[in-house]
Amino acid sequence: MQMSNRLQVFILFRLFSGITTEICFTKTAEIRCPVSQIIQVRSARYGRMELGTCITFDIGMGCFKDILQTADKWCSGKRSCAVENYRATMDEELGLPCPEELTSYIEITHGCVEGITL
Repeated sequence: MQMSNRLQVFILFRLFSGITTEICFTKTAEIRCPVSQIIQVRSARYGRMELGTCITFDIGMGCFKDILQTADKWCSGKRSCAVENYRATMDEELGLPCPEELTSYIEITHGCVEGITL
């Protein structure tokens, strides 16, 4: 039996969509999945991606670093994780993605998948 195009698109959307969490400068966010599910980080960026996130006026944007591997270490395979955005720590660990005068934020998109933590 062949799948309809609509069902195929829905399945792909479910595989690649996720919950996006934005963590502003000096803030901490808790990423959590229900019991019997674990976090699967799908994308993660650190920088200044767009206006309106963590700021209300245009001071520049469009600079970021892909931090998927780092966010994977922080969260993937766990039921919950806390992500902190403290500039000195982030810039030292990941490098400065934007000019120094721009405040960077973290954006992590994750899904919850069936699994157990090891």
